[in-house]
Amino acid sequence: MSSVLRVPGALAVLLTSLFAQIPVGALGLLLVLHTRDVTGTYAAGGAVTAAFGLALGVSNPLLGRIADRRGPVAVLVLCAPLSTAAIVAQALLGDGVPVWVRVVLAAVAGAFQPPVGALRRRVWNVLVPDPDLRHRAYATEGVLAEFVYLLGPIAIVSGLGSLSVPGALIFCGAAITVGNVAFARLPVVRTLAGAPVADGAEPHGLLGALRAPGVVVAMLVYATLGITVGAVEVGVPAALEDMGDRGLTGLALGVWGVGSMLAAVVVARSAAPARPVRRLALLVGAWGALHGVLALAGTPLLLVVALFAAGATISPALTVFNGILDRLALPGTLTEAVTWTSTGMMVGMAAGGAVAGHLADATSPAAGLALGATAVVGAGLLVAARAVMRGGVPPAGPRAADATT
Repeated sequence: MSSVLRVPGALAVLLTSLFAQIPVGALGLLLVLHTRDVTGTYAAGGAVTAAFGLALGVSNPLLGRIADRRGPVAVLVLCAPLSTAAIVAQALLGDGVPVWVRVVLAAVAGAFQPPVGALRRRVWNVLVPDPDLRHRAYATEGVLAEFVYLLGPIAIVSGLGSLSVPGALIFCGAAITVGNVAFARLPVVRTLAGAPVADGAEPHGLLGALRAPGVVVAMLVYATLGITVGAVEVGVPAALEDMGDRGLTGLALGVWGVGSMLAAVVVARSAAPARPVRRLALLVGAWGALHGVLALAGTPLLLVVALFAAGATISPALTVFNGILDRLALPGTLTEAVTWTSTGMMVGMAAGGAVAGHLADATSPAAGLALGATAVVGAGLLVAARAVMRGGVPPAGPRAADATT
């Protein structure tokens, strides 16, 4: 980890981009809780969260393509305030506002949220050309990201949210603008050039990054992982409310993040796997199996313990996935490729949250949590498409399309 932080500019990249992502661990849950408080149903909360996730998933590849073609600064500086405004409006709406208005505002907030995480991956290809050190950079990013995701549920949901859920939403909106604008002002970000093509290659057409079959497979696998995350974000508060301990929601999801963060620390000390696709399939299978076990937890203590174990699969899987994606993305499409995986994750989260909310209201919270096992399907996809996932060519240095000019 220290070797990564010694790279000139790396610490500033991490601090600013991760501050912009502080709301990631809390915003979906806050939208569920806020909507549940003003409407009385988790189904409505699931619908609002689904609108946010779907809009984010649809818009981010477009924003990523614009950033690849024309540079990232305008995307960061123009879009972040629009997302913030929609979140603040959501928080300030009165109780009698129709649910569809909340759905529209959530969609606007998601549609204009900049793909700062994807842009950070592009920056790593410039700052850290060595593949082994870049693997450690992804793992270091995972450690710090999990700390941020841990801070979100505990500090924002359990802390600010316990005083005022609307106040917590307003804080999230402010963090999006402050973090993204600060990231955009970094020299390494400002010098990222737009690069529609590289080395005389033909343009990638309307499909863009999706012309790479491995990126399509990655997006589908991420969708199965997203279903798991969405089911947890809705199923855990519903399960704890059913147990009479909804106040433990932030703490429980924070423990989920601790499991992932501690696993990321271990990964940051290890070298890149020799057989990354095989390692990824095993990790994704474990992700699904351990999250499916959450449905069996009958007490808050058992649920928290199960969340810790399930969380330990998250960072290792995503770290290996990041390294594989570096090889799969076509030249000049890395930001867009990463956003397509984010789209898969967000669409999965939206579907998982909506279905889990319906199941929690119609049957039981355990039925919603059982959706967590869906990630096992993602492991099957990786096994079936292993030849495609191994087909990328490892980059020898910074991609021509992603270099500074």
